[in-house]
Amino acid sequence: MRFPMKRKVLLLLILLGLIAEGFSQEALRVDVDKPEKFENKKLGYEKTGEKKFTLPRRFVQNTTTHYNYYFNANEKLKAVIARAKAIHRDKYTELLPFYNYTLEQTATNKQELDSVIYKITTGILIHDLRTDWLDNLYLLMGKAYYFRNQLDTAWQTFQYINYAFSPKEKDGYDKLIGSNANEGGNALSIATREKAKGIKKLLSEPPSRNESFIWQIRTFVQREQFPEAAGLIETLKNDPNFPARLRTDLDEVQAFWFYKQNMYDSSARYLELALDNAETSNELARWEYLIAQMYERSGQSANAQKFYADAIRHTYDPVLEVFARLNSLKQNKDGKENTIKENIDALVRMARKDKYFNYRDLIYYTAAQMELERNNEPGAMLLLLKSVKFSVDNADQRNLSFIQLADLAFKHRDYQSAKNYYDSVNATASLVKDLDAFNARKQAVNQLLVPLSRISREDSLQRIAGLPDNER
Repeated sequence: MRFPMKRKVLLLLILLGLIAEGFSQEALRVDVDKPEKFENKKLGYEKTGEKKFTLPRRFVQNTTTHYNYYFNANEKLKAVIARAKAIHRDKYTELLPFYNYTLEQTATNKQELDSVIYKITTGILIHDLRTDWLDNLYLLMGKAYYFRNQLDTAWQTFQYINYAFSPKEKDGYDKLIGSNANEGGNALSIATREKAKGIKKLLSEPPSRNESFIWQIRTFVQREQFPEAAGLIETLKNDPNFPARLRTDLDEVQAFWFYKQNMYDSSARYLELALDNAETSNELARWEYLIAQMYERSGQSANAQKFYADAIRHTYDPVLEVFARLNSLKQNKDGKENTIKENIDALVRMARKDKYFNYRDLIYYTAAQMELERNNEPGAMLLLLKSVKFSVDNADQRNLSFIQLADLAFKHRDYQSAKNYYDSVNATASLVKDLDAFNARKQAVNQLLVPLSRISREDSLQRIAGLPDNER
């Protein structure tokens, strides 16, 4: 990390320009010029090189930079992500998003993210640039821009870390990244070899340059720059100096890369390798559920069933558990009617348990779909009626059950029942795939019932007229 002081200050000013550019995306202006009261005062970064970096000075600079600036900014960033996770709601009937938050959600915390960036900038400007925490501050800045959804500025910051903190010659000048001059003459290596051991490893953060590669990949994927992401992934996978501590992070971003391109079987395989990155038991279960969904979409029922079972074991979210159990049962399909019947019976037993009382509408609806798989439409209609009965607080589920009941009644020419069911549906575009077709069928049923009701009345009158006098 040693390079000429003039060059260090120049690189700092370049990045400050990036800060201004990042804010300008939101029509905000950040003056890099000093406030008036500091015009005649040197800031910490300007004093770099004027004093020897002695052990006491190093201790003071590292301690204040770490605990007054890096720690506080990092905690603020964690809080932003936690708030985004708290408001995120998964729809378990659909393929889950890869992460349990979105950049649109994190970007709504603009004021907090601005505070993180200001805190980091201050930490850089008022301290000696030889502090051990400089690269960590820049990495945190890049993350803040990433979660602010300013991906161009985020990538520039991560790329700055790559160049500014790459291996140097003894005189402080750059070595060509990936050249034979680096890391034992291995031309295939772009990573920084991590050499810290013992007490130094315990008391300091590892160099941020290697981690910045991971964040560059995430930024590429978010920007749908898949070839660029693929090139960096393959380079790091074959890099002998890429640290083992980041292998699961690399597996995670590769799973993300496959996911964004709908290559679900490969995404599931790499996400399996990254499960240790889950921060909580429920996040682990959520990823296991996603893996199961992706295996299910890839036609690998056995793997899907395994990961649904793992999700059930690890989750403490009752909604996730119910959906995992339902989907796990659906994987047990060998085409035999007896197997489908066993699955239906298992669902009915599940619906009778008090533990699943609030989810009976969903359970009966799922059982109805299984009855339809074996062409037992009357049995499916009975289960759909039970689903409607227990759909007290779940309007969407109630509407789905009524729609299917109406379609089945229409198919069997029970137009009066079909009309009643269609009239019970509160149809919306988000619920009905083809709202125009739905309204057309509903109107057709109403039109059919007018002559049919007349015919039924005439038939009844003629039947009565044909009876003997005493019976009439």
